[in-house]
Amino acid sequence: MNPKVLAVMMIVSASLAACTAEPARDAVDEEIDAFTVYQADPMDVSEEVPSPTHVKEGRELSLVRVMEGGVCKNEREGVEGLFLLYADTDDVERIKITEGAQIFGDFEREIEAIAAMALQETVKGIYLGGDSIFPDSPTSQQNMLNEFELQFVDTIESAIDDFQQKTTLTIDILPFLPSLYFYSEGCELGHEETGE
Repeated sequence: MNPKVLAVMMIVSASLAACTAEPARDAVDEEIDAFTVYQADPMDVSEEVPSPTHVKEGRELSLVRVMEGGVCKNEREGVEGLFLLYADTDDVERIKITEGAQIFGDFEREIEAIAAMALQETVKGIYLGGDSIFPDSPTSQQNMLNEFELQFVDTIESAIDDFQQKTTLTIDILPFLPSLYFYSEGCELGHEETGE
C-alpha cells in the first residue's frame, strides 16, 4: 500500500471511532447488520480527516463507511485512495424496522460495486500524466485532483440515483481527496487494468 494512503488511514482510524477500511473492489464476505455511524470530535476534523457529515440536497448525511480502492489505467498510470460513504441515518433506522438489518449486507455489496465502477470509469476517462512541463507542481497536482473529483462525481451520480430509488436509502460516495495517490510512472497496484 502506498505510504501516503497508509498515513491517511492511520489518521482516519485514530480520529474516527471504530473505523475500518473496506476495499471498494472486493465483495463483502459476511452480512452487515447495519452501517456504523462514525463519531468524530469536530475539533479533530481537518483537511486530513474526513468530515463526519455531508449535506446533499439539503439533507445531512453521516459518514458510515470508509472504503479503500485503486485501479491501474495501464502499466504506468493509476489511482488509489479512500472513498467516503455517507448515508441518511433516518433512512437507515426506517429500513432496519421495515426490512430488517440483514438487508444492509446486500446494500454494502451493491455500494462497493458502484464505487468500483465509478473509480474505473473515472480513471479510464482522465489524463493522469499531469502537466507535461511540471508534472509534480502543486498546480498540476491540484488540477488532477479537481478533474478526478468532478469526473468521479459525474460518473457515479446516475448509479447512486438508481440505488436510492430502489432502496429508499439516501447515500453519497465521495473521494477523500487528501488520500488520493496518482501513479504516472508505473502503477504499483495489483488491480486489473481498465483498458482504453
